[in-house]
Amino acid sequence: MHRTLHPQLRLTLLGLLLPFLYFSCASFALPPGQGAVERTLALIDSGAMAAVPGRASAPFLLDGEILLRQADLDSLWSNLAAARLRLGPATIVSLGKVAAPFPAGFPNTMEARSFIARRLDASARLVLLDTAAGPWWLILEGQGLGGSRLRGIGGPLK
Repeated sequence: MHRTLHPQLRLTLLGLLLPFLYFSCASFALPPGQGAVERTLALIDSGAMAAVPGRASAPFLLDGEILLRQADLDSLWSNLAAARLRLGPATIVSLGKVAAPFPAGFPNTMEARSFIARRLDASARLVLLDTAAGPWWLILEGQGLGGSRLRGIGGPLK
């Protein structure tokens, strides 16, 4: 006797399985949006970026230079918090894919191009900000249960 699942049970199981597969696959990372930018700015302005594991991860692009070690990146955030770096209030000027042609002031170095080509996934977004100190840029990547990751920062772009 050949047994098959009832069609409704099959659809229910498929409905339960699809979200699990979707959210467990890194290649389906959602691109960061305005909310992710605002949450990242709040972490930077509060000095809490180093306190949130995984929110900024190495390798990291800092004004055209690549920080390869997580310890160096953690030290950077500790020093920036001690120096009371504040980007807010900030206005999002643009939020788009990280791709050439790059905006004026964005580092057009071999290291920056290599970082973008080899270290970022398809969800990465370049954010241009207008702040009281001048224009800044951020690179955010992915968005999931843990939030997006900050993968690069630079500015002011004067």
